[in-house]
Amino acid sequence: MVEATTAESGCDLSDGSRLAVANENIADDVFEALEADGWCGAGTPCSSYQICEIPQVKPDQDEYAACISGSGGNQGNGWCYVDLDKVPDNVNREDVEELLFKCPDTQKRKLRFVGRGQPTSNALTFYACSGALFSAADL
Repeated sequence: MVEATTAESGCDLSDGSRLAVANENIADDVFEALEADGWCGAGTPCSSYQICEIPQVKPDQDEYAACISGSGGNQGNGWCYVDLDKVPDNVNREDVEELLFKCPDTQKRKLRFVGRGQPTSNALTFYACSGALFSAADL
C-alpha cells in the first residue's frame, strides 16, 4: 500500500506507521498514475507529492491474528489481507466471518487497515502487487 500526499507534514516516518518506498519503480508508477488521473501535471507538479508505504501486518507478526480477526489486543499499525480461505488455526474463524459478512460469497476477502496505518484523509492511497501476500507455509 502506497500513499501520496501533498500535506505539509508529508509522510511522517517517525512512528513506523509509514515507511519510505524502497522500490523506485513503484514510486514512478504512482507518479505516472497521479499524472494520468490529473492529480498533478500542468498546474501542480508531481514533485509536490511525497510517496510513502503503509506497512503490512504480516503472518509472522504477533499482531497478525488480531488484525485479521478484528478481536483481541494490539492489531498492529498498517494493513492486513483478510481471506476466509486462509484463516490460521490460532484465529477464531467466526471472528473473520463477521469481518467479511458484507462480502459476496465468492469474494470473502478484503484489505483491512488498523491502528496508525489507516489511510490519511489528505492523501491518495494506491496498491501495488509485487508477489504473493503469503503462502500456505506461512500459516
